[in-house]
Amino acid sequence: MSQPPPPPQDPCPAPHLLHSVRSEGSSAALRWTGSGVVVELSGDLDLTCRDQLAHVAHLLARWSHRAVVDASRVTFVDVSGLRAVLDLAPPGGSLLVLEPSRPLLRLIDLLRQSTGWPPVLAVGPPERALVLRRPAPEPAARGVVDLAAHAELPTPRSR
Repeated sequence: MSQPPPPPQDPCPAPHLLHSVRSEGSSAALRWTGSGVVVELSGDLDLTCRDQLAHVAHLLARWSHRAVVDASRVTFVDVSGLRAVLDLAPPGGSLLVLEPSRPLLRLIDLLRQSTGWPPVLAVGPPERALVLRRPAPEPAARGVVDLAAHAELPTPRSR
């Protein structure tokens, strides 16, 4: 993949394409809007788009930009595709999804009814925008050790 240019530092009056990636059946375009980067997703979001969205997440992290996703042109999504989209947000962070397509809303609704995942915050009618929360990793997954759980307690002295 070619190296994309860094996003402009100053707000730009006209939106323009920064970078795009394609996989079989889907594409992601990163567009500078003047107020930040919008990731425009289209096509099928499934296991085949995981690497392309991981590349997009890497670029967003490198540019220090939060993810805003336009999902209006998503035609199919499964759980692995939804996980790849959620990975655009930092662990414990959130992801603003603009114009989520019907297939995306349907999957989120089914998953929330059966499992409660993913956490969703409404910011108006769900077909206009919603905020998805990416769970923070468990402390053990972050390499954090619970010292209290591993501490050796002194043996009590007898009186």
